[in-house]
Amino acid sequence: MSSYSNEKQNHVGETQTPQIEDSDTLSALVLGANLVFPAVLNAAIKLNLFEIIAKESSLDNGGFLSAFEIASKLPTQHSDLPNRLDRMLRLLASYSLLSVSTRTNDDGSIVRVYAITPSGKYFSHDENSDHGYLGYFTSFMCHPALIGLW
Repeated sequence: MSSYSNEKQNHVGETQTPQIEDSDTLSALVLGANLVFPAVLNAAIKLNLFEIIAKESSLDNGGFLSAFEIASKLPTQHSDLPNRLDRMLRLLASYSLLSVSTRTNDDGSIVRVYAITPSGKYFSHDENSDHGYLGYFTSFMCHPALIGLW
């Protein structure tokens, strides 16, 4: 009997704390905030951001534009527009719809610049291309009447 109780006492203190991985936490956060990406994608489609960026891909600058340059091509202007666009563009880049790089301006400041990726071209409405256009489908999936059903 005494050997049984000693074995039991030896195993009581051996609990392990599971390690939480940063990637697991990030995945859970992304899944929990899954309405943000479709809303940003839909806004980018409505603002024609993919078309604006895609038009630059044939120019000498390598197709990269800063948020400020993109904002200057939009019909509506306000002081915080480049900052808001930069947030949207970073999210789209995190889903590989845009590529992101940095550029040093003439004044020495470093700015993020964005270019369209092959996946992002599906959200650029170009009748001369050989790929499909998913903008209408995304707009349909983000329609308030459809979202209200959930």
